[in-house]
Amino acid sequence: MKNLVTIFEDLFNNHEGFQGSAADFSRAMKTEQFKFLVDAVFMIRGQMAEDMFSYRYTNSDPIEKDVAQRTYYNVNQILDFLINPQRWVKKKSKLKQAYADLASKVTPSRKEGKK
Repeated sequence: MKNLVTIFEDLFNNHEGFQGSAADFSRAMKTEQFKFLVDAVFMIRGQMAEDMFSYRYTNSDPIEKDVAQRTYYNVNQILDFLINPQRWVKKKSKLKQAYADLASKVTPSRKEGKK
């Protein structure tokens, strides 16, 4: 399953209007008016975690577990994005940079080993 919110990373990084809207939304999520939504998101996350730690999940078929885990991962990404789009984009950018840094360290050592 493709990560459904990755399209917003490009929008955030390349469009100032989207960045401003995301900042406005992040500020609004911290207000009392949005408390219900934030609480609902945390309750959904709690239910997902409870399911993944359950006896039923632990003893389910490995393919079924994989499908559930991937689905929960993508739902969690969407919920992270909805709670704070700016933080989500920054987190993704840091992960990409960390992977790029790691890849640059690994690639030269492979070449050295082929001599």
